[in-house]
Amino acid sequence: MSNKKQIWIPICSILGASALIAWLLAIVSLDIFGLREKAENVKIELKSTNMKTISVVLKANGIIKNRWAFLIYEKIYRQSGRVKNKFQTGSFVLNKGTAYNTIIRTLTRSIPQIETITIDFPSGSTVRSIAKKLEENGVCSTVDFFTTLEKSQFNYWFLAQIPTNPLRFNKYEGYFFPDKYEFFKNESPFTVIVRFFDNFEKKVGEKLRQLSGDLTADEGIILASIVEKETGSGEGTKEVAAIYLNRRANSAKFPRLESCPTRDYVNHNIKPYIDFKNQELYDAYNTYKCRGLPAGPISNPSLISIEAVINPINTEYFYFCSDENGKIYYGKTFAEHCANQQKAAEQNAEIAKKSTQQKFYSKTHKSE
Repeated sequence: MSNKKQIWIPICSILGASALIAWLLAIVSLDIFGLREKAENVKIELKSTNMKTISVVLKANGIIKNRWAFLIYEKIYRQSGRVKNKFQTGSFVLNKGTAYNTIIRTLTRSIPQIETITIDFPSGSTVRSIAKKLEENGVCSTVDFFTTLEKSQFNYWFLAQIPTNPLRFNKYEGYFFPDKYEFFKNESPFTVIVRFFDNFEKKVGEKLRQLSGDLTADEGIILASIVEKETGSGEGTKEVAAIYLNRRANSAKFPRLESCPTRDYVNHNIKPYIDFKNQELYDAYNTYKCRGLPAGPISNPSLISIEAVINPINTEYFYFCSDENGKIYYGKTFAEHCANQQKAAEQNAEIAKKSTQQKFYSKTHKSE
């Protein structure tokens, strides 16, 4: 072996080792300075002040990546005199990607009192009603919620399917999965929103991928949102979903879906929140005016309504109507539909008559 080769082998080994060490230091530095993740609140419970146990909890919750780097850093940080308090037990809220020094200062403070609140959002809620409920319960303000929703980027495959449409009023309507959630008081609007989308992905994501036919994922949610408002995910959900799919499949005969809840959405969720008349926008959501599906969902549907669209039943019906008791009448032809409307009207008159009699009886009985 020549002298030149003997010289270059150790040099290459040293350079390779140096590059590896530099790479490892870079990875560890990202963890130390909290530069590796986007912010996400995590609640942890510490039942021990043992450093090794604490590092295990932090890593298990995704707050740190490297336990041993954290343990070494903590010793150096403590020896520098920057922290003197002992680690505390209790509940703490930290962000994924928090810098090590911030983690240490947070966990050595006196035991914090973290106030949480559980909120149940019923199926069919709108984004507007969800934001209002969050504000009423002290989670985040409506203004901050919508500002964050408008300006932030959310990396979910189903949101990427939403088409660009200037007539879509609330872009993410339909994707706030209705469920029971636990929030922190005065929580970041971003983490609040992400919690809804994470739950949507968990509960609906894989099912939505199974959508067949000519419906896109977004169109499936739009239709499910209409079905939700028509039936409340109760009796008749599968039948109503099938009827709308039948009408859509026969668009030459049924160019418009003609759903009353879409007209209600315009009146109650669009008109009050814009400063000028926009008939084009109104008509894009009103299925008595627009052809086919509206520009966007009109509610946040339940899994029952979504599944009714994904796995439709076979039916020959093209029409339906309901009475005040929620009974649904189905028709194959327009003539049958007209007859059903008459039946529903007669039933509604009977319901109103009984209601009047009950009120009169209650009033008379009270006066006695």
